Amino acid sequence: MFSPEILENIYFGNAVRDYVVVSLLIVAGFLLTRNLRRLISYVLVPNFAKMGFQAAEHMVKAMSGPLSGMFFLAVLYLASLLLHLPPGTNIFLRKTVVLASIFLGGIIGIRLLDLFFVHWMQPLARSSQNKLDDQLVLFGRRVSKVIFILLLFLFMLDQAGLDVASLLAGLGIGGLAVALSAQETLGNVLGSLQIMTDRPFAVGDFVRSSGHFGEVVDIGLRSTKMMTRSGVRVVIPNKKIAENEIENVSVHGNLAVELRLGLVYDTSADELQNACDIMAEILQSEASILNNYIIQFAGFGESSLDIHCTYFVVDLRNYWNVQHRVNLEVKRQFDEAKLGFAFPTRTLYMVPPSSG
Repeated sequence: MFSPEILENIYFGNAVRDYVVVSLLIVAGFLLTRNLRRLISYVLVPNFAKMGFQAAEHMVKAMSGPLSGMFFLAVLYLASLLLHLPPGTNIFLRKTVVLASIFLGGIIGIRLLDLFFVHWMQPLARSSQNKLDDQLVLFGRRVSKVIFILLLFLFMLDQAGLDVASLLAGLGIGGLAVALSAQETLGNVLGSLQIMTDRPFAVGDFVRSSGHFGEVVDIGLRSTKMMTRSGVRVVIPNKKIAENEIENVSVHGNLAVELRLGLVYDTSADELQNACDIMAEILQSEASILNNYIIQFAGFGESSLDIHCTYFVVDLRNYWNVQHRVNLEVKRQFDEAKLGFAFPTRTLYMVPPSSG
């Protein structure tokens, strides 16, 4: 049989009745927390929508989880007030609840920063009435999150009882050594800033830089990622890109191809003209090549009669296939027309020794 006197028994300075009340309060708080997300969505989403927030649902989803967690922490703290705990335990519990609440608030802040850049800044950057760049928005998003996390970390240290001012002073003394050891990283960050401000290329452009050629797939704080024709992702430090020449072949939406052919010196003028006509027919038959190509007899080389051709490929991602087809067709038709390709040769004239 259950005896009411049991509830009055004292253990560790608290009655059993107090432990039961605290346990019931924690269970009730846990059950309320599980349904709090639905309540927050039901109340906040319509109100945010009325205020003109198009991303109201995303905002509430970003906030509901941490807010319900903060509510449960408050329940735990209120429940702890019903118990007689040692002073050290009370201080530790209070600091733990405060730090956990700050951490959850930081999560809300980071998610709201993401929503701000994704749902407001990116559409603004893509509108035709401004000159913002998607990559500049992405860069601002990353930098703002890093700064926010650093400030949040310092604030949590301050709430934990550490002397943040002394800590920052100590970091200032050792800042020179850190800066010297992080020169490369700092140079890459500054290089990314230069890329963002000058905008020599953007994601999706085909770029030739630092001995690599391919499509830019990402521009980060430290490096730029490029996909080459062989499907290999090349990671180039931004400092290296900023210091070297950058050739953006996507500026006009097409890619220029330089084709240089050398014919043997036995080739006649009529055959040279025929070679140029053959190349023109090949380029005209290729749908992915613009009609503003240039074909010229460039001059007399050391071992060949040189024909230079410049044509422009519209389909950038199909550039290598187009080049392959053109080169193959040039070889086939030149062979049929008996036009010989030259290779480096030298002719030596032997002068007989004079008699006498």
